[in-house]
Amino acid sequence: MIIKTIIILGIVIILFIGTYILNKRVPKPDGCEISEKCETCGMTNCFVKKKISEGEQNEGH
Repeated sequence: MIIKTIIILGIVIILFIGTYILNKRVPKPDGCEISEKCETCGMTNCFVKKKISEGEQNEGH
């Protein structure tokens, strides 16, 4: 029973990692641009907001 659980968990982890890697390799579609000031959600740790704030800091120097 425990062996089956470990195998299933391993398969799920491999599928997750595989789909993550495949998603990263897919190029962004044409016309898919992020606005200057992204206000689509309230997340503070969003990678889009981090890129925008990094760009603003680099322009200031």
